[in-house]
Amino acid sequence: MIEAVKVSKEYRMGAVTLQVLKDVSLVIKPGDFVAITGPSGAGKSTLLHLLAGLDTPTKGDVRWEGASVSRLSDAKRARFRNRKVGIVFQFYHLMPELSAVENVMLPGLIGGQARRQVKERAAACLSQVGLKARQRHRPRELSGGEQQRVAIARALVNEPAVLFADEPTGNLDSKTGEGIIELLTALPTRHGTGLVLVTHDERLAGKAKYVITLQDGRKVSG
Repeated sequence: MIEAVKVSKEYRMGAVTLQVLKDVSLVIKPGDFVAITGPSGAGKSTLLHLLAGLDTPTKGDVRWEGASVSRLSDAKRARFRNRKVGIVFQFYHLMPELSAVENVMLPGLIGGQARRQVKERAAACLSQVGLKARQRHRPRELSGGEQQRVAIARALVNEPAVLFADEPTGNLDSKTGEGIIELLTALPTRHGTGLVLVTHDERLAGKAKYVITLQDGRKVSG
């Protein structure tokens, strides 16, 4: 489904060029559970952003089902992400003025779907992550673990082919993190949703089907 072909990513900082990724190639098949690991600064989040279509490589190509995502315009990549991709970040990024169900509805509404249908799916997604009784609560009324569950429900509301998660347990205590790990790792089996995540959490990486390790911007294993 997803193929990275010798992707490199560089950033210019004045007269200095910072090379974050260097000739990374990989293939992720439908329904795979892949963990991307490595030390801080290895390029893990950058690789995830390229695979999810959030950014484009300086060199190389990212392809979904054989078609280049890297060469799409910004508008077309945004539409692609809305249809194909779910994304969960470490710091939730919920809209504070919206309720849980309204936050989960956002991707569907942005995609132009009917409000009633989106709301039904959003409620179902919140039920799946154990928040049926918390749908009308705003983020400030939810714990960190509950906010992360809302973020996961939001990522799933458009029924993406792949969910990408960047350090999804990094801002949670160990007990709360265990619940998020259980929820995420069930996705490929229960729903057929591919899962690609960046993590320092050995418990989470240990459950992956494949582990890709980066060091100094290069893939050293996986």
